[in-house]
Amino acid sequence: MTRRVIIVHTIEHVESALAAAAESGKPVILQSAPEAIFYAGSLYLLHMYGQAKKYHPGVSSRFILDCGDAGAEAVAALQLGHMFLRSSAPPEIREKLADIAGQIGAELISGEYEALDLLPYEDTKDLCIQWLKEAA
Repeated sequence: MTRRVIIVHTIEHVESALAAAAESGKPVILQSAPEAIFYAGSLYLLHMYGQAKKYHPGVSSRFILDCGDAGAEAVAALQLGHMFLRSSAPPEIREKLADIAGQIGAELISGEYEALDLLPYEDTKDLCIQWLKEAA
């Protein structure tokens, strides 16, 4: 199954996507920008999602942290509380990460996905509503 995600870069993006999900009554999968773990840090990204989620507690949502090819940083993200990680690491590292994630009830995600990247857009809420309406 191909996942459909909304790639968020700012707390405003997260808030727009969660508001769109609340308005449309649909669940939403958010994902950090590719390899955001390296330049934003997993703790900052976890708090960014958590802060926005406070305003939309009833919305069914997931936040996937894109870890790129990171190993140790991904493990640290799991220790901080991330429950969904995307990894493009070599297979042997992904296997180890999947095992560690599984031990705490987290999920390691790899493979293809469809994405709406909010970076170039200003009216992100309406764009997210349309994206969610198109989801099967």
